[in-house]
Amino acid sequence: MLFSDLIANAQQLANMVNVSFVDATAWLKWADLGQQELYRLVVSAYKDHWYATSDVVVVNVTGTASMPGLPGAKLLGVTKDAGTPMRQTIHRYQQGNRDGRSVVITYRPQGATIQFEPIENCAGNYRLYYQSPPAAPVNPASVFDPVLEQWDEYVSVAMAMKALTKAEKPLAGLDVRLKLLKAAVVQMATIRDVSQPGRVADVDDRPARRLWRR
Repeated sequence: MLFSDLIANAQQLANMVNVSFVDATAWLKWADLGQQELYRLVVSAYKDHWYATSDVVVVNVTGTASMPGLPGAKLLGVTKDAGTPMRQTIHRYQQGNRDGRSVVITYRPQGATIQFEPIENCAGNYRLYYQSPPAAPVNPASVFDPVLEQWDEYVSVAMAMKALTKAEKPLAGLDVRLKLLKAAVVQMATIRDVSQPGRVADVDDRPARRLWRR
């Protein structure tokens, strides 16, 4: 599916086919905004879509690595020495635990980079787990993200609502339709894999400091 298909559907919903009131640039911008909104909804509901990894080498001089998948990437976790028997989950940095005899390696996202602490002993190989949003369309011939395609109506409805709002016309029930589509995404996610209920995760795997979360 192309973004031109989404735009055409939105124009029909808004009764603006062959109407120049909204120019091509605005339609494409609204299509991208709709895609971003749908992406956030789907990734929140499904968690595992757009899952990717990136292996990086960190040195003690800087203790930093580049954040993959920018702009808009969401870091899911970090593993040290992935693919080896010494693999270890690295937890997020806590300011209150920055010093002491038992300081362990931690990380914190900082814009386009990931900072590892403590710098003096964080050198090594790391695997970053992240989710990266779909690319913005360059033109109407750009391909719409295949994962989102099953919910393409959501984007077209959102675009049509923006067009009608700009024209100061009634939304003609499109706002209700958008809420139903949003609910459908969430409902589909809840019944997708009912055989695997949620479980607690160990957030601090040091034996003396067991902390758990759902």
